[in-house]
Amino acid sequence: RPACVALDVTIFVLLHGNWHVGSAWDGVSRRLEQLGHIAHAPTLPGHGQHVATSVGYQEAGEAAAGYIVERDLRDIVLVGHSGGGVAISKAVELIADRVERFVYVNGWVLKDSEFILGLVPPHYRELFASMAAESPNNTVEVPFEIWRSSFINDADYAAAKSAFAQLVPEPFSYLVKLVNL
Repeated sequence: RPACVALDVTIFVLLHGNWHVGSAWDGVSRRLEQLGHIAHAPTLPGHGQHVATSVGYQEAGEAAAGYIVERDLRDIVLVGHSGGGVAISKAVELIADRVERFVYVNGWVLKDSEFILGLVPPHYRELFASMAAESPNNTVEVPFEIWRSSFINDADYAAAKSAFAQLVPEPFSYLVKLVNL
């Protein structure tokens, strides 16, 4: 490129999916920054170690919107993977004037009054509910066999193991709280 041509810089805010934290986007963030863009990948409430887990997508959307407003980010591309799709839907309600585009990457797009657990096969509903009830903080830790067969079955074994090693417990409330749009 000629030196006199200005590059268009896009600001991305990347919201992680269920069982993840913001660092799940590290590879994507590095690549976007190599291409001259700016990438933010906050961790949504309730995800990570030693955090309050009685939160849901309302709080996730508010937290994402707050993150964007606090940093005065504008004309952003808001990206949501998996459960991050619900979070971007909620966030854009609050800060639509700051969002140029929003992108769902295998993201949940729920209708008013839907919730994720209501849309998964019944055997997962029962499994996740019992796992949350047995956990000390009402979270679900997905077993590798389920992760491998149902969540990342398009990856080779090494990639599935690597991704699995990055998972954190998912607050059950993210799976069962109704979404009101």
